Amino acid sequence: MRIPRRKGTCIKDGEAAATCCLCAQEIYRGERAWYCRGLTVCEDCFPRFARQELYPYEITMGGNDDNDLI
Repeated sequence: MRIPRRKGTCIKDGEAAATCCLCAQEIYRGERAWYCRGLTVCEDCFPRFARQELYPYEITMGGNDDNDLI
């Protein structure tokens, strides 16, 4: 039996190695994932996770605020 996955891919039966903390998708052996601060994040959720984690360092280039670099 094959299990359908997002993005049109399939995997063979097997136990999940982990579960994404953001979308609850199972992450299987051989798939890419990130583990940071106790959270496991799948490849599909990584861009959203990275934006959330890096938000405190976001700046607007060329603005008039003191926090802007240029």
